[in-house]
Amino acid sequence: MLKSLSAAALFAAAVTAPFAQATTDITKPTFTVFHEMGRVEKATFDNTLDIENQWVHRSGAWVNLRSERGDRLSLDLVFGGVYYTNTKEQSDASTKTRFFAASVPRFDVTYKFGDVQDPFLKLNAGIFNYKYNEYSRNLGEYAFRSGTYPGWISTGGITYVGVNSAQVTGFRLSQGMGAFSHELLATLETEVLPTYDLSLTYMAKYNWNNVVKLGGGVQLARVLPAVPSRTNPSVLRDASSGDVNPIATNQYFKHNGEWYVNYAGYYDALLASPRTTSADSARYLRAKLVLDSARGISSVNGDTLGGGPSNPPISVDYKEYKASGVKPIVTASFDPKPLLGGLPMLGAQDLVIYGEAALLGVKDYPIFYDDWTKRVPVMVGFNLPTFKMLDVLAIEAEYYGSEYPDNFQGLISGAVQGTPWPTLPAGNTGYHPDDWKDDNWKWSVYAQRRLTDGVSLSAQVARDHARAWAYPTGKTYWGIMNDDKSWYWMLKLTANL
Repeated sequence: MLKSLSAAALFAAAVTAPFAQATTDITKPTFTVFHEMGRVEKATFDNTLDIENQWVHRSGAWVNLRSERGDRLSLDLVFGGVYYTNTKEQSDASTKTRFFAASVPRFDVTYKFGDVQDPFLKLNAGIFNYKYNEYSRNLGEYAFRSGTYPGWISTGGITYVGVNSAQVTGFRLSQGMGAFSHELLATLETEVLPTYDLSLTYMAKYNWNNVVKLGGGVQLARVLPAVPSRTNPSVLRDASSGDVNPIATNQYFKHNGEWYVNYAGYYDALLASPRTTSADSARYLRAKLVLDSARGISSVNGDTLGGGPSNPPISVDYKEYKASGVKPIVTASFDPKPLLGGLPMLGAQDLVIYGEAALLGVKDYPIFYDDWTKRVPVMVGFNLPTFKMLDVLAIEAEYYGSEYPDNFQGLISGAVQGTPWPTLPAGNTGYHPDDWKDDNWKWSVYAQRRLTDGVSLSAQVARDHARAWAYPTGKTYWGIMNDDKSWYWMLKLTANL
């Protein structure tokens, strides 16, 4: 016991020693102001309401403060806010009002271990931006901008242009060893919905002479749920009353060699689709009979599957879907300029080709997640040569073959609270996998030019994974670029003072 206390005391003394005579220095604050404007040419609000020629204006200001205690401990603090209007104006007057969203996007405490000029280890704690795909301008960064079960991807935020990193809450340990570097993060789920589930992420990168950079890692998403019954429920509860939902469940089972999801609403949505064939309709109707028979109901509208002394209700082994999952990620980039003598007529970003891919959940689940290839987003980007006329001109493309809406509403709200299966379209249009092939391809063009010291102009034209903004909920759960005709353009003027 005494040895343990002595070791703890020595460690505490080693950490606090650099601050014994240190003073706190607060640097002069800096300010960032911006205005973003443009037009959503075509999109879909809440998967049901069309958006056409919708003007968007957003203005914001941030105060940046930095404080240092000695050479090792520092604090970066950013606070401010953004004026915005709803992405979709409707008849309700509140959708035409200008709102102000205050925020503290960064509260980052940093501590350096070892040599302060070349730290052996660096610790970040608090709220901070995290970016591992250094060249991506819009698409990618899947580690913290996508989900597993259901699979979804998000880009942008309250503004769209130049939002190419994730805001995370938690801890990060980073270490550089020459050409190799790696990081370990423990983060809480606070951005999508504040469930505070713990995720563990390990990322590594190898840099060969600034020509080839290879990276990758793995995330144990929601590995430790704060409330397991909410993240990985055994039963589903009504969102308003909290009572166990007798119809919708988080279960699946196998009967006579075929898998079934224990939720009749899924088969009702398939039956309502005009794309559904008569043969498929018969199969979906029989599936509903199987679900009822597993619940002990022997007949529906005269059709029987079980019941009676000679044909009792079927007995099945229920299993459950989990929102927690394992997410592998790989990145790569190639810059030929160092091999060609540097090419001084080109900008630092020109000619770089880069990419990223992720698997949004390693485990296959029947029905909803039975094909891993449809859970893999792949993006590729290229920085076109502009001969220093622009700082960067990046084009990016992504393929993601999911057969479901880019929507995580079911995790938060809807008919049931906390469903690890995909959110199906609302309304009477039904659901069919072919309905969601038109949104498989995403693309983005990003340009930036420094106008003068501290002032830059950037532009973005894209069909990406942008969300809408609505009062009073803020960022909505669903993506608005749902078909191959959806796109928007935006300009952004930024001044750092």
